[in-house]
Amino acid sequence: MSIAKGKPAMYLAGALMTLGTAIAAFGQEPQEMLVGDKTADQWAQNLRADSLTLRLQAAMMLGDFGPQGKNVVPDLIVALRDDHYLVRGHAAQALGKIGPSAREAVGDLIAALNDKEKYVITRSMLALGRIGPDAKPAVPQLSQSLSDQDKSIRATAAAALGLIGPDANQAIPALCDLLNNTSPEVRLQAAQALALVDPGNKEAVATLIDFVQGPNKHLRLQAVQALAVVGPSAKDALPALRSLLEDPDQAVRDTAAVSIRAIEAKNSSNGSDKQQA
Repeated sequence: MSIAKGKPAMYLAGALMTLGTAIAAFGQEPQEMLVGDKTADQWAQNLRADSLTLRLQAAMMLGDFGPQGKNVVPDLIVALRDDHYLVRGHAAQALGKIGPSAREAVGDLIAALNDKEKYVITRSMLALGRIGPDAKPAVPQLSQSLSDQDKSIRATAAAALGLIGPDANQAIPALCDLLNNTSPEVRLQAAQALALVDPGNKEAVATLIDFVQGPNKHLRLQAVQALAVVGPSAKDALPALRSLLEDPDQAVRDTAAVSIRAIEAKNSSNGSDKQQA
């Protein structure tokens, strides 16, 4: 009995300790994120250093802050005009990792698409994609890049348009044209982008199914992953995806299973919505 009587007192003591900890923590400033023992602002100061090594290191480190580096967006915008292409490229990459909070850099990233170095161009493209719908002003120039002679530029432009999503719908005709490109990597990126820009696009689904049934394992996995986000219209791919459940490669089997569940769940959800209506 004495033990039973003591339990409420133990619980009360524990609750008071928790409350005391919460009260002690209340009002304290949240700890600022550190990368390499420095804050984003401290790394940003090095972007203005005379030393290329320091500037490059700063641009690279700032990418590790992700969205928490939004306060240094103005510094990274200045770094897009650095004398060295590696600093410019990593500054663009860092802006992409910050994501939508880097929307004020859209104009400068569009300007960076005219850089003479492909390293800078491709990273600026992906940065615009990761900023998302706010990067819609970049769609015309990204669409033009779909016809670039360099296949990596074409593929990266397609990927960026896909990340921008339905707001990049003016690029749909150019992306459809790329489905016939001679480069399989470009065709796949175009199909993935169409699936995101124009959900349910039948040409995109058909192209992705072709890759699912193709011999290249790497491209096959990418196509399987892309089909998972297409939505209910990807149901035509279910037979091809189910055939991969017997694939000798476990990664292929597991990815196919995930995609099948995603597509079937979306179809099931749509069906229940119609019944309720």
